[in-house]
Parts: sequence; structure tokens; C-alpha cells
Amino acid sequence: MKGQMPAGMVLALLLAFLPVRGGWGAECVSCHQARGVQERVADLDPIRIRTDEGVRSITLGEAYRFHGHSCPGLTLTFRAAQYGIRLLFGEEVPDRRDLQVLTRAPLAGGFDLLDLLMTGEGRKTPTRPPEGMARDRDLIAFTFIRKSTRTAVDVRMKPEHYPEDFFAYKKKQSDGTLTPAEWEVLHGYIKGMILRFPALSLERLFGEPRPYPLLAWGEALPAHERAAAPAPEYGQIVVATGSPYELGLVDELARAFTAGHGGAVRCIKTPTGPGLDLGRNGLAHITIGHEREATARFAAEGHAARRTDLMHNYTVIVGPRGDPAGIDGVRDLGEAHRRIFRAGAPYLSRGDGGGMHLLERKTWESLGLDPAGTGWYATSRRFMLDSLHDADARGQYHMLDSSTWATHKAETKNLRLFVLGPPNRYEICLVSAEKHPHLSYNRGLAEAFYEFLTGDEGQRVIARFGVGQYGEPLYHPSRNGAGGEAGDRSGQKR
Repeated sequence: MKGQMPAGMVLALLLAFLPVRGGWGAECVSCHQARGVQERVADLDPIRIRTDEGVRSITLGEAYRFHGHSCPGLTLTFRAAQYGIRLLFGEEVPDRRDLQVLTRAPLAGGFDLLDLLMTGEGRKTPTRPPEGMARDRDLIAFTFIRKSTRTAVDVRMKPEHYPEDFFAYKKKQSDGTLTPAEWEVLHGYIKGMILRFPALSLERLFGEPRPYPLLAWGEALPAHERAAAPAPEYGQIVVATGSPYELGLVDELARAFTAGHGGAVRCIKTPTGPGLDLGRNGLAHITIGHEREATARFAAEGHAARRTDLMHNYTVIVGPRGDPAGIDGVRDLGEAHRRIFRAGAPYLSRGDGGGMHLLERKTWESLGLDPAGTGWYATSRRFMLDSLHDADARGQYHMLDSSTWATHKAETKNLRLFVLGPPNRYEICLVSAEKHPHLSYNRGLAEAFYEFLTGDEGQRVIARFGVGQYGEPLYHPSRNGAGGEAGDRSGQKR
């Protein structure tokens, strides 16, 4: 992993700090647990933040070094920051000036992590708990704010993950009244949390929070920050989608549209599920995704004024050239996954809640198989192209769309295409301005872009995209017979 500390250094940090009494800084792991923590630290993706010097990747190991030792509060805050940034920015790397974090969490290690993330400064001026800050597990929550879009998300720890009497023991430790027996209990809590927090999924730790639009009155931000946080632009529409933007199709469509209609199109790169959440919270005018059940729910909830098929590519499975699972030529996704499971062959899941990940989960469930916890099954928690690169580096089977494979297969060294599966159909939703009145100011432009994409002109752009470079289209439009003409399925009347 890029930016990861050497394994020996992580282990040295974990072994260097023996249990001591007193203060908020005694949270460390015992020697016999250190290697387990080391493995979990190495498995976590870094937090990436854009600074004036460029993009910085902060690993959990680096954060431990900054704090001085492994610590449950720091570990939990690291996971919360991973989640909050992912929910607000998707695959974008946030600019440090565009991010704000608020918390009441009584976690000194967490303060150090946020100091490192938000200032990058050393430990000469560390943030410490203000006088009167309550020590209560119910206060372990963080609000992450994206200033440029006035969007926020609350990431709150599920209380069961911190022992109910943990902070009572911590107070006795600070007061110097902790008995040896109580110290053993407290130290056991600390060891358990340090081992558990890196291993649990973000959803298990924090549930499934949703971003929401934020309004502010008065001096909500200092003047220099307000200047860097412009109000939403008139004449601009926001599209939420994934690989169609990553591969350049959305830019191609936007150029053709704005040449005739004016305005501007901004895209947020995000998997299908989080993209629909942006629509649910009125943060996108249009969503383009490839998970039909998810878009159907979105429409049933009243968030889609209009919804229809837009285009399709194909679902494919690639894997190590030796094909240890014997899936070459298999057309059925279920049968291919069954063979991979039986062979215990290395497999990389997206694990990000996107359309391809949801399809994979449904495939395992239809087979009555659960690969989680096996030694051969791994998750990337990254987007389509990054996941493909990871699978290539590790020689793993991986499911993705045919467009991403066609455009980047030449970059891979260890993978081959084995399974050409069923069509991977993309649907477009026009987010309801009745449900989200603040979208009304650009409603006409958003409707015009929807009509353009689903009409003859936009469909011709889709049909031509990729032909010049790859000899065939990367996507097949739904209105030219390739995918069958699909009628508009309205979620509600306009």
C-alpha cells in the first residue's frame, strides 16, 4: 500500500508502549496482540487529503506514530474520517480547505488524528479536551462538512462498540484511584477495541448515515473560509455517476449539450448507491446508475421525477492467466462464482456499495454462499479502475464492466478476460424538484439535459463513444435497438 509505514516500524510502535497509569495517553496494546493489530493496520486504506503541497496519504500506522502509540480513540476517529470523506466526496480527494470536522467525542487520540488530517502540524501544539468536556460513549460522533456544496454528514459510533463503563474507569485512572483489578479490565477493553475497530466494516461501526444539505445563518464560517465556499451556481447542473464519468463519456455528452444549450455540467464521481443518496438529499439533479433495484426504490420514494433506461455495456469477470477456478468460457455469473468459491481462488470485491458490488452480493446470496472471512476473498473499497489495478497487482479474479476492461486491459500484466456476462444496464433519473425545491432554480436546464441524453442526439454521442480509439462503442444506447427502446418510467408526475 502506498504511503504505508514499513511493517517493522508499525510493530515497533505497538510493542514500545507498555501499559502505564494516568492520563488520556495510556491507551496501548499488549505485546502478544501487536501482530494482529499490525495486520489490520496494513489492510486499511489511507485517508487522502489535498494540501498546498499536493495529495497526502495518511495511513493508520502513520497516525499511531504521530500520536505516540496505538489507541482505540484514534483508530475509531480514523475510521470515522474514512467514512465521512467517502460519503461527502466519493472518489474525489478532498481539499483540506473544503473540509470541516466538528466533534464532541472525548477522544484525545482522535484529536491528534484530526490535527494531523486538518493541519498537518507536529505535536508541539496538540489539541486537548476543553475544560468540562464530558466523557460519554454516547457523544462519540463526528460531523463532516463539505464547505463548497454546503453538505454535511453525521458519523456516529454505535454505542455497543465502547464498553459502558469504559470512561468511568478512565476517570478513576486520571484520578489515580484505579485498582489493579480494574486496570486489568480497562486494559482488556483497550486491547479488544484496538483489534476490533480496524477489522469491522464502516457500516458495522457507524450504521449507514446519509449526507444532507446544510443551511447557515450568521458567521458560520470565518471570512477566509467563506470566500473558498461559493454558493451553488445558477446555470449549473450536477450529475452523479461512476465509470461513465471515469471513462470520459459524461464529459463528451456535456460538451455536446452545452454547445447547443449553454450552462455547465458538473459531475460527482460516485458508485450507484452513494450517487442515489446524493439525489435523495437534493445534491444532484441527475443520477446515472446500474443497479435496477436501487433506482426502483429511489423512484418509489418519490425522488425521481423521471426515470428510464439510458445505455448498457456488459458484466465481465477477469482473473489470473492460469485460471485456477476453471471459469474460462462460462457465461453464467453464478456458475463462475460457484467455481471460484469451490477452488478457493483469490477474488477481489469492490466492497463499496456500488452497482457492481451489489450485483456480486446478490450472486453469492443466490448461491447460498458467503465468502466473507475466507483467506482468498478480499475487498478493495475503491472505484472500478483502481480495483482493476489492485486485482492485477495481486492476481485476483474480479468482476467489472466491459467498458473499463476495454479501455484499460492493455495496462494489466496478470489478468485475462474469462467471462462475458449479461448486459449491465444503466438507468438515468431526473431528481424531483418537487421533492427538493432548492433544485428548482436549474430545473429547466436539468430537464433539457435529461431530454438530450435520452433523445436522438445524446444517444448518437453514446453510440459513437470509443469507436475511434477502440474500434467499437464502449456503451450501447438504449434507443438504437442495441438495448431495446425503453419507455420513460416516471417516479412521480412532474
